[in-house]
Amino acid sequence: MRLLKTGPYVPGLEVLESKEFSGKNIPSYAILSHTWGESSDEVLFADIQNGTSTQKRASSKLLSALKQARNDGHGWLWIDTCCIDKDSSAELSEAINSMYAWYHNATKCYAYLSDVPHTEADDFERLFCASKWFTRGWTLQELLAPRTLEFYCDCLVDGLSSWSLLGDRFNLQKLISKTTGINIDYLTGFRSHEHASVATRMSWAALRETTREEDKAYCLMGLFSVNMPMLYGEGDRAFIRLQEEIMKHSDDQSLFAWTECEQAKSDRPDGSSEERQGLLATHPAAFATTQSIIPYDDIKDQAPFVMTNRGLSIDLHLIRIEDNIYAAALNCHQTFQHNRYLAVYLEKLDTGPNQYARVRCHKLGVGLLNERGQMQSIYIRQSFLAQSTQTSQFFQLSGLHGASEYELVKVYTNDLEPGELQMLPNDTSQARSWVPSEYRTIFKIPSGSKRLAVGLMFRRRIDSEYIWVLLGSITDFDTGFSILQPEEKERLKTTLGSWFSAKPLSEAGDVMEDDLHYVQIHERSHVYRGQKFHVVDISISAKPEKTVVEAFLDQAQAVISKPGRRRSRFFNLFGRGDT
Repeated sequence: MRLLKTGPYVPGLEVLESKEFSGKNIPSYAILSHTWGESSDEVLFADIQNGTSTQKRASSKLLSALKQARNDGHGWLWIDTCCIDKDSSAELSEAINSMYAWYHNATKCYAYLSDVPHTEADDFERLFCASKWFTRGWTLQELLAPRTLEFYCDCLVDGLSSWSLLGDRFNLQKLISKTTGINIDYLTGFRSHEHASVATRMSWAALRETTREEDKAYCLMGLFSVNMPMLYGEGDRAFIRLQEEIMKHSDDQSLFAWTECEQAKSDRPDGSSEERQGLLATHPAAFATTQSIIPYDDIKDQAPFVMTNRGLSIDLHLIRIEDNIYAAALNCHQTFQHNRYLAVYLEKLDTGPNQYARVRCHKLGVGLLNERGQMQSIYIRQSFLAQSTQTSQFFQLSGLHGASEYELVKVYTNDLEPGELQMLPNDTSQARSWVPSEYRTIFKIPSGSKRLAVGLMFRRRIDSEYIWVLLGSITDFDTGFSILQPEEKERLKTTLGSWFSAKPLSEAGDVMEDDLHYVQIHERSHVYRGQKFHVVDISISAKPEKTVVEAFLDQAQAVISKPGRRRSRFFNLFGRGDT
């Protein structure tokens, strides 16, 4: 680290001296905490190198800090404005990753409050608590990390600018706690901030601001004892990366117990709270109300959670509350409600097995600890960019050729969401002449390959023979159909919404058959409101009955095709004995 020598310097001719130290050679030093003014006013690294530090408006702040450190017996001082060469990305990254340790290792920290006047007035408490120093992101770690922290403001001594002591962190603890929301135990060092839950620590930063969006994350690395590279320009992705780093070192699920601020909700065109999001917040403000959320310390054998290319892989207790919406119990609770867990709301997606997204992010659920539902291993997607540009596809039933011989008696499918129902055209198709009123005629095709959309069970009127006709996808873009015997109904249950073998659909149509039926389906497509519809016409006909000879030959062929059968068994069918 680079340190400034505290002097003494010749008044009016200050040419400040700096020196680099590393490892065990770093001497004892004091450190300054402050808020920046305009960059053009601050004393920067180049000013120290060029000897132009006294030409800057903020030079009085620096000189007063040097004087105070020297009076306290410190030979060296660190200040972020001029002890970091910000033109070097490597040095800047090292400094930001080391900054918490530098403040912690300093012998004393001076917090300079430039907007608090030197006064004995009764409104000191109001002026002190209103200082912008308490609103900045970087000063949070500068409040908590130092072993000794003193607060100063400007004053005049014999007509010269100087500093006046306002107090230290210990004797101002009540004011600081009231202003920051940080419990006094953490301010006095009675408890290490590392013992605070992730949600609690995040709440301390929720309303703080930084000049750069990325610094909202970077300024919290020390608070969570994590390190990561600086990527200015990544925007709120930096805060996502911070949470991913926290997950590598902590299994505290209070990290997920945030709620979306009303501002984010009102920013949407429809004011909706149903936007799909991940389990990681995009901004510290989402933790504004999480101060009293703590993890359970008596729940053991919790499986680790980790970010994957399918989303966050995690084991959670799920309770279905409506359609595809579930309450997922987190291993955390409010401080005085130990027997009531907190839960987030998840929507089950059709993008793959066990994939979910967080919804209703403006609130958390609460439930009894002994009623958490079944534990499931799931993936919670963090990004939805690819999904938002994907066109939904639907099957739309049209004609049934053979309606005089067959009737539709059952439909097996997944329900559509209310938002999807609003996107569908009016049901005026000719399918209404053969589809019972309790069933829809339009069915969503799940994303992915070999996914079943709907199963249609038909009954032949003359003899009550049944057949299932299945419609689904072959690839992300191609549709197909298959048929299933009624005795294979159990296989249908495992097939719906998952893998199934199918023939491609086309306008020309293709034919499948079983022992009793022929099925042919013609398909044509059109687009409505940005959604693609595959209109299908179904033809079902009965196979002609076989003659006695045809039936006999089929039976004989079945016997011969079985392995291990002797040839004499074939001749027994003819009643010719064992010859």
